[in-house]
Parts: sequence; structure tokens; C-alpha cells
Amino acid sequence: MPDSPRSENNKHPRISSKTNRLSIYHSAFWTIFKKPRLVDINSLPVVCMQPTPIDYQHLRNYQNICGFTRNKEVPITYPQVTGFYALMTLMTHKNFSLPVVGMVHTHNKIERFDEINCMEPIAQETKLLSCEKVDKGFLCTIEVLTRQNDCVVNRVISHYLYRVKTRKQKSKSTSQSNQDLTKEKQSGLFEVNEKLIRRYARISGDINPIHLSHLTAKLFGFKKMIAHGMWSIARVIAETSSQLQRASTKQNQLKEVEVHFKKPIYLPSELTLNYDNRDKEISLSLTSNDRENLHLQGTLKFED
Repeated sequence: MPDSPRSENNKHPRISSKTNRLSIYHSAFWTIFKKPRLVDINSLPVVCMQPTPIDYQHLRNYQNICGFTRNKEVPITYPQVTGFYALMTLMTHKNFSLPVVGMVHTHNKIERFDEINCMEPIAQETKLLSCEKVDKGFLCTIEVLTRQNDCVVNRVISHYLYRVKTRKQKSKSTSQSNQDLTKEKQSGLFEVNEKLIRRYARISGDINPIHLSHLTAKLFGFKKMIAHGMWSIARVIAETSSQLQRASTKQNQLKEVEVHFKKPIYLPSELTLNYDNRDKEISLSLTSNDRENLHLQGTLKFED
């Protein structure tokens, strides 16, 4: 288990996370006037959240909106929600040269090194690891470390894409991916609508316009309002756990989640969870009910 900051963090200045919601949103709005360009990672600080008690009511609200059992267990995805203001503090920094509004989550990897005790405070630090130019725009990789009692208990690596307009390209066929889904067990039908996602936006703090209304989503290139990537990950984990419990399948502690986001979940949608349980690893996907649209694909890994 990691127990100290990595040495390369020491060359970056460290600043405290903003905590005022209005200040965060005001700063994020004004980034729409930034001219998109590569971010110099060495010009950015590490953003730190000082040890802070977990808000138990907020935890319960999060568990409820994502479908987790309401208890004192902290979901593996929860630190990304508690670290949202630190993430926004980083992305609205004067040296972060990309607009925040309209950024899209494309990939996520979460590692749990130990359980988080909801009765003890957590500290977090957020850092930009890389920024690169890709075919669709600019791709940023951001790390969030969560500590408890000076030990790293959770690590999140997220990829965010700022899309830039390019010549229209033919979309890649997903037929092969959809064929692969036939190997997975179809289970866990559920619906998601605009009201639910607006509730998640309030709980998570992520009020990116692409998640708030059809009109504002269209301003950023989406045909309709879309669901948050982190809601879909959490919902899939909660549903998979529920399915395993109903099947009386012995389940060890979840230690790692890795997910690639594919097609956006336009709202409202009816979704199907597909999974294949292979001993200590589960491959899964989230699709439309007809399996024509693949929304996310990934793996859950459990302790030995």
C-alpha cells in the first residue's frame, strides 16, 4: 500500500482546494473564453484537500442515487465525488489552458488499497499527470489520491477529453464489440432519466451543462442531455454487487475498477447490465436494452 507522496510531486507547488461552490462554478464558467491548447503540466500545482470528516448524510444520498446498499461502507467510487472541488480547483487554475465546460470523461481506473473508515477524516490531493493532443481534441490524465491516517487508501486515474471540431469522420464499427457481448450474462435492466441525473449533479457537484438540459448539451455537440460517466460506473458496480448477492455468490472486497466510456447515455434511456463472472474478476458492459449501443465496458477485480 502506498504510504507517502511520490517524489515527483515535490517539485510542484501545493495549494489548497477551493470549497465555495459558487466560486468554483463562477471560475468554471469563465474558462469558456480560454483558447484551447496543450497544458504545461509543470506549471500546475498539486491541489490538496486537508483532512476533512466524511459527511454521513451526503454519503447516504450518494449511495441512494447510485443504488448502493445504505450502510457505513464507503463505495470505491466515492472519493472521486469528495475530490470534485479539488479537481475543479485544478481545472480552473490560470495555467490550465483548456475550457472546463463541456469536457467529457473517457476512461477511469480506481484502485482501493484499504477500506475507508467513514468515521475518520480523509485528505486528498489532485494532480495533472499528462495532457496530449489526440484526433478528437485534447486528452488530460488526472490523478486523485485519498489518504486516511497518512496512508493512501484509494487512487483514481481519470481521462478527460476536450473535444475540438474536426472534419467529420466515419464512426468506427462497434459490431465486433457487440458480438463479444453475447458471451456475457444479461442482467440488471434499469432506467435513467433527466430528473435522476440532475439529482446526481447536485449530490456530486458536477453541474457541467451537458448533464443539465437538452439545450445546454446541444451547445457542446451532444444531441441530448447525457448521464455522468461516474454515475454510470457507480450504478454498474452497485447493480453487479446486488446481482451477486441475490445469486448467493461469495464476493471478496472489490480492489480495482477500470472502465472505458463508449457512446454517451442520452436521456432518458433504458439500460442493460451485461457481465461475466470469472473467479476474482468480472468483465462487464452497459448497453442499451437492444444491445445496439455500447455505453461502457470494463472490469472489476476482487481481492484474493
